Amino acid sequence: MRGAAVGAGFDIVVHSDWGALPAARWSAVASRAGDGWRVVLLEPAGDLTVRLPALSATGRVLAGFDFPIGVPASYGALTGLDGFEDLLARIGAGAWADWGLVCREAGQISVHRPFYPQSGGVKGTVKKAHLETGLGLTLADLRRGCEAGGGEILFWTLGPKSVGKAAIHGLETAVQPLCTEGARLWPFHGTLADLASTRLVLAETYPALSYASICGTKMVDKGNALSLRRLTVKVMESCARLGVELPDPVAARITAGFEVSEGSAKANSDEFDALIGLLGMIEALGRPEVITHEPGPDAVRWEGWMLNGVA
Repeated sequence: MRGAAVGAGFDIVVHSDWGALPAARWSAVASRAGDGWRVVLLEPAGDLTVRLPALSATGRVLAGFDFPIGVPASYGALTGLDGFEDLLARIGAGAWADWGLVCREAGQISVHRPFYPQSGGVKGTVKKAHLETGLGLTLADLRRGCEAGGGEILFWTLGPKSVGKAAIHGLETAVQPLCTEGARLWPFHGTLADLASTRLVLAETYPALSYASICGTKMVDKGNALSLRRLTVKVMESCARLGVELPDPVAARITAGFEVSEGSAKANSDEFDALIGLLGMIEALGRPEVITHEPGPDAVRWEGWMLNGVA
């Protein structure tokens, strides 16, 4: 699939695995190399409001983030705003000053403060049903169209699959300021083909959707170094198939199962997802149907889509 290098004209691909804490934020960067790509960085994300504009000064950048970029259309209809871009520009100020302040109590849930809960409580006292009551929407209404194949409800912030707190941090500290400085959002601003001449395009990803094609299995124990070592051959084969060159330090991390320290049984799952997410983006860019994908009106106005989730 060396046609992946065509990639709608992008010169640099960046994927960032995102968490609410700095240690949980890692980025992988690849640049064009002949008719393929070469991974040039795999390291803590740092300040992407500085890194991404700097990269965009050297070429056209597609940057993927592993958190929701968009909100459910049913919730959007309650806001009275024009669309997700309108909401994104407002969060953190005025009536939307507390949008990212996670509710401690169910009674605090509202359109202007939709995230819940701040922490767990006595069993049975903290429920997703509280979101239904507070927002007047069913749990089905609170799922975006792109989440049909997996992913937690955006506004629910409890449990290992929750993404709410990471989304709050990522939207407020990365996506919002980057868009203020001129970055464009896929698919809100058009298809990747439409955005081919843009210096910096931001998109949502979901690395787990790429596990099967990149790692050979959907069942990945990404916190276990031994388990990840067993994926080495398949990941290397995927790199060769996609025309992706790996520098020795990155190849060594794959071979070591992304262990947190030499001989450790624990793996750095954020580093793993940063790289697999990057490879998933490169794979997606090699598919013409991704380059020209036009999701439905709800996705373009409110919900967004997952780049590596285009069917």
